[in-house]
Amino acid sequence: MYTLSTMASDLACSTVYLNGLRERFELPKMSGAGYSRPYFLFLRNIVYLRTLEVSEKTIIQLWTLEKKLLYLLNIDPGNSSTWFLDQCGKRKFPRRRLLLSNVDTGTDLFGRSLQPRLPLAGKAEELFAGHEMGEDLFRVLTDYLQLYESMRKQAERHIPIVRAAAHWANRLPQRTVASPPKK
Repeated sequence: MYTLSTMASDLACSTVYLNGLRERFELPKMSGAGYSRPYFLFLRNIVYLRTLEVSEKTIIQLWTLEKKLLYLLNIDPGNSSTWFLDQCGKRKFPRRRLLLSNVDTGTDLFGRSLQPRLPLAGKAEELFAGHEMGEDLFRVLTDYLQLYESMRKQAERHIPIVRAAAHWANRLPQRTVASPPKK
């Protein structure tokens, strides 16, 4: 478990910045060391994307689409207040997972073969189909994949410069602090 300050330290940013992310991404606020590893990994992914020059506005747009997909796929929230983050860090079947929540959709996202109205939570059918209420799973998925691809290309363009900067930074000499003279 993490505190806000340990997450900030591990991510090399301030607690003020992390609190801002928490608010803008509408994440629950935990007390003390109440932040789980998946919560930390979610924030880490946002910091990584920002490091690769993906705008926060774009990341929030993707997060909004992911939340719509989770709803349309009837993902079971269970009893967890962070159910939408609880799969962050899982690595099995990466092509089936949404980017930010890391939820496994059960099918290859890039094949665009999601099964509409699949009751993943065992919920009863709604009175009206999602598309009759203005939400269409495949439209949201198409929007999601287009934004995802745009973000991927943006990040990919910055990988060489980030690698070069990290390599260059490792070569910076460390300043040694001289001991004060003894009296």
